[in-house]
Amino acid sequence: MPIYTSASPMPPLHESAQYVTEYDMPQTFKVGTKTTEPLVLPGQLLGHLKLLHLFFAMRQKVEEGDTRFPDLARQMSPEKRWAWFVSLAVERFERWCGAITPTNIESYCLPPVDVIMVWHAYLLNPGWYTEDTNRVPQLIALSAFNGYMAMDMPTVDILVPDDPAQQRTSYWETSTSTPYDPFDSAQALTHRSIVCPGCLSPLSAPFLNESGSGYAQMNFKLVCTCGHSVTKDTLGLHKFARNLLSTSNNEKYFAGSLYYAESTFDTVRATTARIRILNIANLKINAATDIVKVKDNDRLQQYLATQMKLRLANRIAIAYTDDRLFSIDLVGAVLRQASFVKKLVDLEWTSPAYFSSDAHSQLLVNSIMKYHAFIGLMASLPSEFFVPTLDIDLVWHTHQLKAIKYLADCRRLVGRCVDHNDKVDEGKLSDAFDSTSRAWNTQYGVPYMQCGCSPPKDTIGQKLRRVLSTTALRKNVRISKPQADLEERAATHPSDHNAVHIMVNGASPPKTKTKSNNSTHEQAFHPAELAGVSASNTGGCVSDSHHTVDKSHGSACAVVCNIA
Repeated sequence: MPIYTSASPMPPLHESAQYVTEYDMPQTFKVGTKTTEPLVLPGQLLGHLKLLHLFFAMRQKVEEGDTRFPDLARQMSPEKRWAWFVSLAVERFERWCGAITPTNIESYCLPPVDVIMVWHAYLLNPGWYTEDTNRVPQLIALSAFNGYMAMDMPTVDILVPDDPAQQRTSYWETSTSTPYDPFDSAQALTHRSIVCPGCLSPLSAPFLNESGSGYAQMNFKLVCTCGHSVTKDTLGLHKFARNLLSTSNNEKYFAGSLYYAESTFDTVRATTARIRILNIANLKINAATDIVKVKDNDRLQQYLATQMKLRLANRIAIAYTDDRLFSIDLVGAVLRQASFVKKLVDLEWTSPAYFSSDAHSQLLVNSIMKYHAFIGLMASLPSEFFVPTLDIDLVWHTHQLKAIKYLADCRRLVGRCVDHNDKVDEGKLSDAFDSTSRAWNTQYGVPYMQCGCSPPKDTIGQKLRRVLSTTALRKNVRISKPQADLEERAATHPSDHNAVHIMVNGASPPKTKTKSNNSTHEQAFHPAELAGVSASNTGGCVSDSHHTVDKSHGSACAVVCNIA
């Protein structure tokens, strides 16, 4: 215990020239008009990849099934079984959040790997995470543990030890009333305690039942003895009503109203939003049970839109779709990471020994340089909508795990808080990739989507040493300047590049034979969402300064710089 550790530990990446013989990562980067130390280090990428390796191994084991699972769970499809397992992990995460305190952040208080997975997905939504950990009393202590998610190699070993100490397992079991091992917990954790919005009586909701109406299933419904039908919508509206009636500290502010691009905690604007909501006639209530008159979340959004901009009304409303402490659907947040992780697994980047070679280690350095250039684009073109490649996306996610420091870096370098939203419509994502490629080429003079493989007789280190001495440094951070062999490199992998071009235009890729043994590796330098074998695989990231994303759309990532 735990059973989800890599078979062999990922070798450490030394921050020295001994693993990069031809080129060292710069000590400073120029991002726009500012200079900064590296925002992310190679060792932190390795730590993050190791963690993703553990998440993927756990998912595989869940999808294969386990004798400790309830009969109903074993009868599910692998995908539905994983969604059920993630629901239990979110339940365990919520219990842990309610147990920890900011005065005791010792490592024995850290949770098991399934809960860390949920926490990880939460951090990849920095706007919601920052607002919630300032607004919700039960979540304030969570930010005190942020340092453990810095993702360098030692931190990962502390987060997910091969053999957790007895003190750690005992603390967990005492604090959450669930077994430390997530598979043992899946056997024991069968119900969630809820409160009837109609009469406030305590209820016990099964996570699974044969009718498909369990709390972890799509059609959750429970009828109270008072006759009230309890659904996720009514639970969310009850949470909204409690928020509406609250007068205490930060909890009186509505979810989604505090975080803006210019400020992570704008109480003036949040107060304005609260006053406008209190003026909505249909929301005049005297007790939390009165909110059932609103009927559903869609109606709530309509009422809110009468007093504020639609995008703000939408952002507030989607925070009240269930009774969890969190303003974001963390089950969905975890599930949406699956595509991104699978691509890294297919590239073998999560394999323990992959980055033990000099050439492969250099890929991490190159990814970090490209990420700084990506930040530079956002700083220089604040109104644009940007899509990162998969390697940039990895660095971006690793940076977001630094929580407060990530937002501070964004304000310092970009001039605003850069949020991350992983629900972007596929058509919008494709258009954004086109504009990103044009902006990148204009600003840096190099193609955006390029293969990272070296041509024959040219090592990655030699290539970087050659190109980084060019005038590419004049505009921004150090990135690869185009050379005569660039077309040759692109031609080495025609099927993958053509597939991306077709998917950018909204069509599925043709079935072609791979013409290079490095075709999978090449995907790391393709757009995060569009790299892969199918246009339906969602889970990439984009950067947006003025757009919000309709909650009904599919799962891709977005940077949202201005939500107001």
